[in-house]
Amino acid sequence: AIAILDEAARVLADTTLAISQALEMHDLEVDVVLAGGVATGATPRFYQLFTQLVTQEAPQARPVILQHPPVLGAVYLAYDVVGMVPPAGLAQSLQAVHLVDRTGL
Repeated sequence: AIAILDEAARVLADTTLAISQALEMHDLEVDVVLAGGVATGATPRFYQLFTQLVTQEAPQARPVILQHPPVLGAVYLAYDVVGMVPPAGLAQSLQAVHLVDRTGL
């Protein structure tokens, strides 16, 4: 299982670096946001290996764990597209809904 986890971190790091090069962002200070159960799970192994591999090649990159549900970005984008300002507390409201959905309550 550890070998599978390590290989997944290597593949994701390689893909991240290839995209970074293609977008000419390799030397920029950027957040590299990780989400999902493997990246955010109980063991830090995946995140640590991914971070090591990415920052060896792109020292300005800052791998971080997503702190809000992924839907938040889509909701903010929708508000922007229609020219509206998101209401105060939107992130907290979506976080609460996300937590309830994940617990099955």
